[in-house]
Amino acid sequence: MFAKCLFLALLTSCSLLENFKKKTPEEVFRKERDGRIYSAVKKFKKAMEVKGYRATGLGEGIDHSIGKQNYIGMTFDIEQLPDIGFA
Repeated sequence: MFAKCLFLALLTSCSLLENFKKKTPEEVFRKERDGRIYSAVKKFKKAMEVKGYRATGLGEGIDHSIGKQNYIGMTFDIEQLPDIGFA
């Protein structure tokens, strides 16, 4: 029992030390960017669900010439096939 508690204490202390590690400006920027992206995607997903769509996938596009993300794609599923008027 003592060994399990000691292992658990060591495991949690290691992960806690990472939380206090100083973050680089790039890490801070990415965390803030990801939070804003998640918020916008969540709002868009809810708005589309009201219209009868269900989000099934999310992806990021990368411009390989500069190596940075440049778009986000979201795929949706609907309950039934649309008719020609809907299309």
